[in-house]
Amino acid sequence: MSEENEFLSKMQSLGVKPLKKDAPSAAKRTVRTQPIQLQKPFVPKSPSKSFNRPKSSRPKKITRQFEPDWTIDLHGCTGDEAIDLLERELHHAWQKGYSSMLVITGKGLNSSVKGGVLPPRVMDWLDEDSPSFVYSIEHAPIYLGGTGAILVFFEKN
Repeated sequence: MSEENEFLSKMQSLGVKPLKKDAPSAAKRTVRTQPIQLQKPFVPKSPSKSFNRPKSSRPKKITRQFEPDWTIDLHGCTGDEAIDLLERELHHAWQKGYSSMLVITGKGLNSSVKGGVLPPRVMDWLDEDSPSFVYSIEHAPIYLGGTGAILVFFEKN
């Protein structure tokens, strides 16, 4: 048995079908060449041009010289009391024309719940239910309280 026949029999045992004899080989195929027409790629508009985003007075980088315009300390409040007080103070600060507010929640070190009750409750409320004039929220830098405080920035009036 020649090597070619042996190869074909092995391939058949694996379920590989042989090529048809009348199929054109790659050398005999004719290839028609046509010029390729390139299209310009789709480039979406940048969001800043197509979307009128409200302005904020948040500094691009918060340095040690940054001081919030208004501060509220929620130590000693229950979760519901803290949210009520925070909502009133947010409206008050925004109506006064302030651009930022520091919300001190504490780190919850003396709480029976790991991480405290107020920090996650206040952050969740700010994320989901805060007034429309709240532009952004973020944890305060370490010199302003770190994970025990939240910075709130307002839209410009």
